Amino acid sequence: MGICIVILAGYERERHLFGIKELSKYGIDCIYVLYDNVHPEFQEITEPNAIYIKDSASPFFKTYVRGCNPRDFVSIIQELSYIYKKESPSEIFIDVTNFTKESYIAAFTFSILFGARLYYVLPEKYEPIDVRIGKIFSELRSDAEIISKFKEVVQIENNSLQNYLNDFFDVIEKKYKEKVKEQYKFREPTSIQVIPLKIKGLVELTPEHEEILKILRERGYVSSIAQLTKALQKSGKNAEAMVGYRLRQMKDWGFIEITGERKKEISLTELGRGYANGLLASQ
Repeated sequence: MGICIVILAGYERERHLFGIKELSKYGIDCIYVLYDNVHPEFQEITEPNAIYIKDSASPFFKTYVRGCNPRDFVSIIQELSYIYKKESPSEIFIDVTNFTKESYIAAFTFSILFGARLYYVLPEKYEPIDVRIGKIFSELRSDAEIISKFKEVVQIENNSLQNYLNDFFDVIEKKYKEKVKEQYKFREPTSIQVIPLKIKGLVELTPEHEEILKILRERGYVSSIAQLTKALQKSGKNAEAMVGYRLRQMKDWGFIEITGERKKEISLTELGRGYANGLLASQ
């Protein structure tokens, strides 16, 4: 049994590829590269980087690219669950180098519940943001396009100065973004750090558990154990007792919630909804 690597693409490129190279000693079965396809301002950065990582890795390993919402807990749980079901029995290794806070919480939760491994890749060195910006503007001062713009100043009328300044700062902004992206792409990696959390997994969802999750996902909620038992096409007191037992298990694990006293409502939590989404997508 080898491993399946999950990467969330951000500004970085080389650090992710370094992690793939280092983990290849475990035997890589496949790689999934996720990117933000919900927020346009991030998609224009992350999608090209995801494709770059895929193109670099695909000559050697099966590599897939999938869009997600990295700021949404349910979306990340859905993707991890989909991969977990699709690639079983491969061991899941999740690269959290570029993860958002929401994605990290989802990945950490998933690792605790299902035994996935988390890792991140260290850069060659960490520099304060003002140092990095200083380096960028040092390059900008000798940029031929900017110098050309400055030379135009002495030839421009005062009443046109504002238009010129707007044009000038458009150039500055564009150049600044380009240089920041380049710095992130080519920061040299030094080592990979696998987070020392090796858990077999606190839960083991049987096909019966998963069937309950799918029904709750499709219906939204049920109002009683008897109703859920009937939806599972089972009958009798023993069947209801077993369904009730599995519901209590999944409530303790955080997959479902039961609200109300006289009129109960059995429904999925965000964790349960994300897992059920991934489960249905993998079939």
